[in-house]
Amino acid sequence: MSDSEPSADEVPTTADDTTGISVHSSHNPLAWMLFFVSPVVAINEEEHPSKWGKQDFPLDPGTHEVEVYFNYFFTPKCCLGKATVEVKAGEVAALKYEAPFFMFSAGTITQA
Repeated sequence: MSDSEPSADEVPTTADDTTGISVHSSHNPLAWMLFFVSPVVAINEEEHPSKWGKQDFPLDPGTHEVEVYFNYFFTPKCCLGKATVEVKAGEVAALKYEAPFFMFSAGTITQA
């Protein structure tokens, strides 16, 4: 291989090589206090501050633990939802998180 050719580790990826998860988080509009907080998406215990709506997270293929929650007043990890997701190479696993109407209940994560 010449010096001008990139190695396998340096080859840029294209949009077709996208692998990861997509999380769509939502809440009932009548729970208006939630407009003032932002959800957190934790993937394999690594926290990613997020926003309500769709967020994409590039990941390596494999099994990943996903948690979605928000911090509400003095309650960390309020309305926690958990899921284990298998991500295949070249695919995006779509998840939907719904905050419960009643605070301090568990949130739900389903595959979209």
